[in-house]
Amino acid sequence: MSKTGFDFSPEQWNFLSVFHAMGEPIALDVAGEVSPLLPSQLLDALERAQDHALLVKIKNNVYCIGKQLPAKVQEQFSAINTEDHISSLLARLNRLGLVDQLSLDIHYTLICGSTRKKGGQLEIDLAQKFIGTHQPAKALLFYKKGLAGLTLKGGEAKDNRGLIDHVLTFSDLTFSLGREFAAAHQFLEKAAAAAEHLGDRRVRALIDLHLGRLFYIGNQRQKAVELMKQAEAVITDLGDEDIRVRASEFLALYYYMQGRFAEAMTYFETGFTSFETRQEGHVVNPSAPIFYGHCAAYLGQFHKAIGNFDSAWRSAHREKNYGYAATLRASLGMILLLIKKDKESLCHLEGALEDAERHGNILGWYFAKGYLAYRQFLKGIVDPGFKTAV
Repeated sequence: MSKTGFDFSPEQWNFLSVFHAMGEPIALDVAGEVSPLLPSQLLDALERAQDHALLVKIKNNVYCIGKQLPAKVQEQFSAINTEDHISSLLARLNRLGLVDQLSLDIHYTLICGSTRKKGGQLEIDLAQKFIGTHQPAKALLFYKKGLAGLTLKGGEAKDNRGLIDHVLTFSDLTFSLGREFAAAHQFLEKAAAAAEHLGDRRVRALIDLHLGRLFYIGNQRQKAVELMKQAEAVITDLGDEDIRVRASEFLALYYYMQGRFAEAMTYFETGFTSFETRQEGHVVNPSAPIFYGHCAAYLGQFHKAIGNFDSAWRSAHREKNYGYAATLRASLGMILLLIKKDKESLCHLEGALEDAERHGNILGWYFAKGYLAYRQFLKGIVDPGFKTAV
């Protein structure tokens, strides 16, 4: 390049490319650690990069890549920051212990841009951080990638107990976001094999309950009942209060499936109470508020059902779990339909359908479509109702 400020040495280009790869403000020390320069080269690169708006100083020793880079500069950075290069950069950051100094969004950007195909513990750790910051969609993405990498290593993870915990969390996330059910089933089956290897009946019972829920929403009700009945027998035989409480919301679903709504509500309420004492970062059982609300409605407790769905829907919005919010909103619309609040019901059902489509929530879409079809059926519009359901 000409001597107009862009004639950086290869080492200087590599240094500046770190800021381009990150995409957000980072400390100068981090960039210097992964792509070191001599002091004279560093000062020269910083001065000329700022003069031409390639770098922007955010605060003392914190810089960000410029927002409007010249085309030739952008091409130069793109040529450097290939998938292989990003993977190498990520490896160096981990090796130097610098990952924790990066924001979650930067970490997300780096992994998405890398060639890490199998994934592993790195992705699991990132997924857990996204749960803690109420970003379930990103958590789901990295749990899936991380679990795939762990289960690909010889067919099972070295730490079976850790694998099982992560799989159960992933299972809850899939239901919350209304997608990736096939992946959840695959991982749960692998977790079941791990539990058998450990000889842990408690854990195997929990896995069976998660599988039962999957079969239930997949319209395989007989399989769901068999698995949940089997799990309940194990839990009863163990006589362990801790596992009974932990499984309470799933056992509630088991009773719900049998039409034993009063008993189901008792188990749901036990689960709601126990959630308050669980460790931070735990994912709430997303199916519980949905089926609890339906239990209340089937028992004629419509005000309780509406209050439950309205509260859960607003809570999901506050936590930015918009996919889950769509499922809850669809259920709220259905309860309003049952008490003949047609205008309010239609508003929520159509809104839920739009929200579900926007956020890729298959389950929420299925609920909203089905409830809209039922609304048309109640109005005597049978054929269009069938088309809506399809």
